[in-house]
This record gives sequence, C-alpha cells and structure tokens, in this order.
Amino acid sequence: MHTKGGRTECTLRNDPRLIAGVGAVVSYAASRAGLVEWDQTEFAALTEEACRETLLTLTRISERDQAVQLAVSDYPGRVEVTIEPAGGKGIRGLHGRAAVHAVEGVCRTLQRKNVDRVLCESLPHSFRMKLIKYCAGPKTAVGD
Repeated sequence: MHTKGGRTECTLRNDPRLIAGVGAVVSYAASRAGLVEWDQTEFAALTEEACRETLLTLTRISERDQAVQLAVSDYPGRVEVTIEPAGGKGIRGLHGRAAVHAVEGVCRTLQRKNVDRVLCESLPHSFRMKLIKYCAGPKTAVGD
C-alpha cells in the first residue's frame, strides 16, 4: 500500500468504450488504495454502472448527448469516485430538475449494492455523486 494518494480526472461521453475504460482506472486506483482483488473488480463494475446509468439518464432527459466529469482518487485504505455534469454549467430548466431527481435514483440503487458510502449532493440544476469504497481490515486468524 502506498502513502500518497493519486487522482485521475476525465470527461466521459455516452460511449461504451470510454465507460469500459473507467473500470480499468478505478481498478488501478483501488489496487493502489489496498483493496483486495474481489473488491477492486466489484467496485470498478459498480462505477461503470453508475457512469452508464447517469449518462443514459442525462441523455434521455435532455434529448441530447451529455458528458460527465469523473474524478477517481485513491488514498491509503479507500478509493473515491466523483461523478458530476461536465462543463460546470449543470443542466438548465425542467431538464435540470428531472436529471437531478433521476440521478438520485441511481444513488439509491448503488446504496443497495456493495459500495460502502454513496453521497448524492443535489445542487441547483446539477448534482455531485460520490462513491466510496474502504479497504477491509487485515484478517486475523482465529485465536489471534
């Protein structure tokens, strides 16, 4: 495990090739944070799902291609993924309110899965979703 965190940021459009790449970035960060291989794989897949569902929802509601800003940060003992609309302008009008409401649904779905913490911040015409996965503590043998 390393002592200094790393951060990767990118802008994603609704393209399956880019979303698949998210899994590799998250898996790498989770490995650096010290997560076991099973948790790395599962958290990467759940992050891909979050990106895919968020982009599909935003594109469907706004009726035009949307992009999200993704930031993956690793720290000793945890990895964090932040997803928010790209460009910093949010989504205006009724589309913005509908998108925020729909993304809150994505957050609720992720809370029922194996993500340790899901934070969904509603902003005027925007949102910020944060997924956090912690390392399991070191396993001890029975009797230790």
